[in-house]
Amino acid sequence: MNRTHPNPQSPLTALRLMNFKGIRGVEDEDGVLQPLQIELRPITLLFGPNSAGKSSILQALAYLHEILERSNLDPDRTLVGGEYMDLGGFRNLIHQHDLSQPMKLGFVLEGLEGDLPSYLNSEELDNIELHANGASPEDRYAEIESICVDLTIEWSDLISAPLVSQLDVYIDDVHFMAIKSTEDRRDIRIAYLDLTHPLYATYKGEESEEFYADDFDVLDTFGAFAGDALRDNFLKRDPELTLESLMSEKVPEPNSPKPKYVAFDIPLRDQKDALPRRGERLNFDYEVWNESLEWSRQPTFVTSAISGLVVGPIDRMAMTLDRMLYVGPIREVPDRNLVITRSPATGSWARGAGAWNTLLADDGSLTKSVNHWIADPKRLNTGYRLQLQRFRELPIGHPLTTAIESEDILDELDPAELLHDLPVKSRIVLTEEPGGLEVHPHDVGVGISQLLPVVVAALNHRRGIVAIEQP
Repeated sequence: MNRTHPNPQSPLTALRLMNFKGIRGVEDEDGVLQPLQIELRPITLLFGPNSAGKSSILQALAYLHEILERSNLDPDRTLVGGEYMDLGGFRNLIHQHDLSQPMKLGFVLEGLEGDLPSYLNSEELDNIELHANGASPEDRYAEIESICVDLTIEWSDLISAPLVSQLDVYIDDVHFMAIKSTEDRRDIRIAYLDLTHPLYATYKGEESEEFYADDFDVLDTFGAFAGDALRDNFLKRDPELTLESLMSEKVPEPNSPKPKYVAFDIPLRDQKDALPRRGERLNFDYEVWNESLEWSRQPTFVTSAISGLVVGPIDRMAMTLDRMLYVGPIREVPDRNLVITRSPATGSWARGAGAWNTLLADDGSLTKSVNHWIADPKRLNTGYRLQLQRFRELPIGHPLTTAIESEDILDELDPAELLHDLPVKSRIVLTEEPGGLEVHPHDVGVGISQLLPVVVAALNHRRGIVAIEQP
């Protein structure tokens, strides 16, 4: 996995796809099909002929959002695109509509800077810091450069639906964990857990290659204590799993024969499939705990050592996709009687309506920035400038209207108070430059309605992904 420069506005630096629509994947040197990794930058442009797969990249983001936000593996309409992005269900998304193939959908996060939760309450965190000499899970997470999560999605004839059959987590390019689910979703287990991952290596100094130090009093980092807890608990599950094998043998690939130096077959509870629940720690089956160990080697340390690195990136990716805006290829010309939608759906951006609604609710700063782009002769130079007008409507029959029409404004009538009681409304007009003629956006053709949503989204949505599809 190649490094990318972290995006300060989004931790997502790559999308990984295999057997997704027209994207089959790439074969490695052994001829094994692997996900195609699409690197992402703060500004990423996708070029290509029709049916080259450009739209598939955006649809993959929308599909991943459906999975993480609604556990919807078989979506048609999407949250991000509404009726303007209908994925057609899993049968339409799997490569060549072949339900016998596994699909892989993955992502790479970088620049997290410790932004991973531990899923522990305050009492548990205090106890951990007490036993780890003040260290916390967040201290260890801050050392992580990249996390990759791959979801394997397969069709199950037993449940007549797709499921996440496997979830793999890679930390700094090293395979850390695999969770697997049976086709009927009744048996969900950790199938691979690297007990010697560098994140949890226990050593005195960076120069040492030994995983265990002679003097445990110097192990004052959370990683050391958590790694020690992991190994003490899970090593006892297999008598052939020894410290000597951990120190002398190399961790194998997950598809190799049953290893002696990683944990395996650890049952999990309260999951629908291999994808953990958002916002919750992993729930281990009671049988995994080694009752002979002291409390600090038990659920608190072990759960915190694993959950933040598995559920954490899933939650972080879900948050990133929750803020994603999708601007579709064909944007509607705004209605002449455009009014603010007080509860707009995210999918309204697909047809461009979200941009106009955002401008109507603007305090003036966004409108100024938009004008800087659309009216400046050195920028887009559209020949128009936006004007946001605030006004109050005075209905016929209103006391103030009656008083004005009769030219008999009574002394007891307070015009200012009556006006203040009228609701303030907003409208957008375009001013021609030069000339100053005011026109409604509905009257200037489709050009402005296609351009403006792109400009508004780019200027106003600085903390998330803006996915724009051009015809």
